[in-house]
Amino acid sequence: MKELLSLMIIILSVTFLNSYVVAQDFYYSNNRKIALEKSTSDLVLKVSSSLPKSAIENALRNTNSIKMVSYLNEEKGLIWIKDKQGNAIKNSIAEVYNQLNIQKEIPVYYLDKSKKDTAWFILTDEFRVKFKQQISSDDIDRINAQHNVVTVSIFNNEYTSGWHLLKVSDESSLTALQAANIYYESGLVEWSVPNYYTEFSYESIDDSYFYLQWYLENTGQEGVAGTDINVVKAWDITTGNISTIVAVLDGGVENHEDFYSGQVLTGISLDNGGNIVGDGSPKVGDQDSEMHGQAVAGIIGANHNNIGIRGVAEKVKILPINVKYNNTSLNQILNIQTGVDWAWSTGNADIINISMGYQTGSNAPQFYDDGVEDAIENAMTYGRQNKGTLVVKSAGNLGFVSFPGNVPGVLTVGGLDAWGDPASGTAMDPTYNFLDVVAPTGDTDPIGDPTLFSMDRMGSLGSNGYGSNYEDYLTGTSFSAPQVSGIAALMLAVNPNLTKTQIFDIIKDRASLHDYGPTQWDGRGRVDAYESVKAALPKASTSITSNTTWSGYIHVENTVNIEDGATLTILPGTKVFLDDYKAIVVRPGGKLIADGTQSDPITFKPIDPDNNWNRIALNSSSGNILDWCLIEGGYINVSVASQNNIISHTTIRDATYRNIQGWVNQDGGGRSSLTMEYSLIDNSSTVGFVVHTMDLDLSYTTIKGSTQAGIYIVNSTVDPFHNNYITLNGSSRDGIEILSSGDLVMHSSGLQRGYNKITNNGDDEISVSGDLIVGTIYPGSGGYNQIYSYYSGSSYLIDNNSGVSIPAYYNHWGAGPLTSAMFDGTVSTSYSLSSDPTSSVTVGHDGQAPSKVNPFEAPEYNSQDFLNAYNDLEAELSASKNSLEIRTNLSRLYQIARLSKDQSLSSRNKGLLMSIHNGTSSIFQSGEKTKILKDYGDVLYTRALIHEARYQEAEEFVENIKISELGFFDSRDILHSKLELELYKGDLDKAWEYLQSIYSVLLKNGIEEDEIRSDYSVLEEDILSNLEGINGNEIQVLNQKKKSEVIDVDSYPNPFNPTSTIKFTLQQRTYVSVKVFDLLGREVAELVNGEKETGEYEVRFDASNLSSGVYIYQLQTNDNIITKRMTLIK
Repeated sequence: MKELLSLMIIILSVTFLNSYVVAQDFYYSNNRKIALEKSTSDLVLKVSSSLPKSAIENALRNTNSIKMVSYLNEEKGLIWIKDKQGNAIKNSIAEVYNQLNIQKEIPVYYLDKSKKDTAWFILTDEFRVKFKQQISSDDIDRINAQHNVVTVSIFNNEYTSGWHLLKVSDESSLTALQAANIYYESGLVEWSVPNYYTEFSYESIDDSYFYLQWYLENTGQEGVAGTDINVVKAWDITTGNISTIVAVLDGGVENHEDFYSGQVLTGISLDNGGNIVGDGSPKVGDQDSEMHGQAVAGIIGANHNNIGIRGVAEKVKILPINVKYNNTSLNQILNIQTGVDWAWSTGNADIINISMGYQTGSNAPQFYDDGVEDAIENAMTYGRQNKGTLVVKSAGNLGFVSFPGNVPGVLTVGGLDAWGDPASGTAMDPTYNFLDVVAPTGDTDPIGDPTLFSMDRMGSLGSNGYGSNYEDYLTGTSFSAPQVSGIAALMLAVNPNLTKTQIFDIIKDRASLHDYGPTQWDGRGRVDAYESVKAALPKASTSITSNTTWSGYIHVENTVNIEDGATLTILPGTKVFLDDYKAIVVRPGGKLIADGTQSDPITFKPIDPDNNWNRIALNSSSGNILDWCLIEGGYINVSVASQNNIISHTTIRDATYRNIQGWVNQDGGGRSSLTMEYSLIDNSSTVGFVVHTMDLDLSYTTIKGSTQAGIYIVNSTVDPFHNNYITLNGSSRDGIEILSSGDLVMHSSGLQRGYNKITNNGDDEISVSGDLIVGTIYPGSGGYNQIYSYYSGSSYLIDNNSGVSIPAYYNHWGAGPLTSAMFDGTVSTSYSLSSDPTSSVTVGHDGQAPSKVNPFEAPEYNSQDFLNAYNDLEAELSASKNSLEIRTNLSRLYQIARLSKDQSLSSRNKGLLMSIHNGTSSIFQSGEKTKILKDYGDVLYTRALIHEARYQEAEEFVENIKISELGFFDSRDILHSKLELELYKGDLDKAWEYLQSIYSVLLKNGIEEDEIRSDYSVLEEDILSNLEGINGNEIQVLNQKKKSEVIDVDSYPNPFNPTSTIKFTLQQRTYVSVKVFDLLGREVAELVNGEKETGEYEVRFDASNLSSGVYIYQLQTNDNIITKRMTLIK
């Protein structure tokens, strides 16, 4: 059978190869042919990658016919160009062919260019194939060889479906498109598709014709990039509210595929005499002329439904007022008056859009009508329960402002084109009294200038009689005004209490002027949706001193401090937006309750998606709660520096530094504490979760997508730790990193099954120099975790540098055979499981989703179980034969005593450790074993005291320990404990000194400098940031002297300028020393050493001989020591 299959492959391959003698413009997908249309006006050029970008742009700029669409791939020299007039691009490139050193021409395909489909394809020389299961690897190799195809990659793991990325070699006569089709038609594959460039957009903007709406987002597809209303950033705040009503006084509006059900309300239609004769729809039978109102309404509120276009405020309700029902100009003035009156008084309109007007020649008296003015003034005064209805009016297209745009208080909108210049015919206002702002429009000059795109009436009723539901030739200020109405609707969505005057003033004040200031044609400038919405947001008070509630939308312009005795309660559905580097700080005695729901989570995010806010700083132990929250885009999204905190059902993501971190308790001292469950920590620019000086209970949580470690544990205890998923963290860092002062127990309460999944992280899955339990046999349920990666030999499942054997019983290590090479250091892996224990339980979480219950709940063990286990281990300790056994058995006695939570057993263990310290223990009366036992016993006794928050006793105990007499592991661990104790005292300078001592111990024991820098970078950064006062946790350094001197680096050294200037100021004559150190505390430069008078000084620092990294520069005087850091990048 196999031989027959191979013969079929050969026959089919030759047959199909011979059949494809010409290119075919289609590919197969979804079991059908999908036709591709080659563009004659677009082309991708491969030019020399060494050619400067400026040379490419200059060459294209000097042509009359070519414009660049984008750089597809700068490294490969791929640029997309287009003929400006839509002519054949092949004819246009001749004049730049030699200048650009064109190496290859690549066609651009569209699905159907006539329909302006967003899907465009630029093919590569690669294609993707999934072979059928019965096709062997040998068969695949034969097929590929016969077609001059090579394998680029094979994707086959638990996340992908086992497909091949193939490449057509230079010797092949086939294109990748042809090869993909040959493989598909052979019947040997599940699917086969070309690999191509196409445009991918985030979920927020993907309506079919959005790319044609340059007035909403102009990336350069028309005119000048940035000539738009800046609404995309506003949508990150709001997309509108269904309670906002915009009346459209026009030729009628009807339902459309791009409106949601019920979006178009029942309005009115007015005949020639101002009588109500209909519901606001266009008149039946009017085909061409009455699509105007539909287009206006589409610009205001077309729905974001992945088809058609997108409106400025998609959730608003549209109230149609058809004032042109009879399609005649007779009596329309009465219709305007009646329509305005009805819109605000009966229709409850918040905004009235008027995209029509009354115009006379420029030399004639300006048209005016008191009746219309009265109706408008009533609307602006009494509408919206006396807050005022906003009236938005197009300025007109005949060179002057048309009525009623010249009624005081009406927001009158002129037009500008895609280049930011006055649109042809747009109104001028020599008096500067009536034209308020401008918004983009299509130019009335039809030759080559871009127009606007919006709705048409459905089917054959609209202007496009051939059946399109959209219109792409819209010009004039009629279509500028609805953009402004949409912006006003967005503003009311975030703050419905705004008055008409406030809306009016904000839109004008936030408009952007040309550099040369206001002109007769642009009023206060081009409207800015983002800035207007931002200004409309309710502002948070900077100091909360009494119980306060937030709801709706909140803008944190300046850091908010929740003071002692005050509680800030944030209601479900509230959206909190924070300015650049601003924070919400819960001071000692304050309290934050952000208690959302599954359907109405609370969000915290940056007001500007291009910047980051600071953090939510939990510095009070009054019981803070973050439940059902989405927290994203902060520098550090959440910092925990207090006790009694709960985070659940919460997504914390996209931090520009760290997603979440712990620090010393600011409300009473010692460690902070946090219970976190059913949450997601995702996409951190460095470490996902820094567990520092805290006690953490972590369960049902996913940590993924961190650039560095997923979770970093130092000076902390993580217990319990169960049903968590740690994956896809760090390109060269570990999933879990535990320093020697860290403690992780991968079990639920009482040593029950852990059900943690630690997989596919960048380096080691777990690295540990502290205390780790992965699975125990005392008292007995075991680990039941899954820890695996696609082992390559360069990293480990567990990298153990603790000096003891890690208990890792009853775990699953992946599908392959378990070997000792998968571990560094001693790891006890007995009773390993043959299948994944996490497959039938809930592991990890996606943040804002319902909780699930673990189907397995083992019984709790009682104190006798732990006592029996302790007795057994004590006997094993006495029988220990070597250093590893002594340390391991002593460690497990300590673990069992602590995890039992039995005070008597804990006291018994400390008594044993103290008797070993005093030399009164009956275990190992003399010899080398006694010293090993004593030294490590001192480490564990110190840890026990710190764990019980007996810091003074711990400090007194370690004072008498001579570091120089200890071995490597014990000296390192005692120094870590000393460092931790200094953090609790607030002496960061002393903590820094102990860190340098740790570095010295590590270097002396052969640890590479780069490895030390990597392992300790987080701890280093935390101490330095608090020394510099930038952490935001407001550490009270008890013995810190007032620093009257000032020192700063002018600019960091870089490859282009390896020197910098360090400036410092002295308040009095004093001895001064300025030195630079590396992260290991080694001096690399002495810049100043001697007496200096009062004054300002500068000193040159040359870093040309130093490697990239973080360096410390320190100013020392008779009274002060100031330490700061700089980053050297080469």
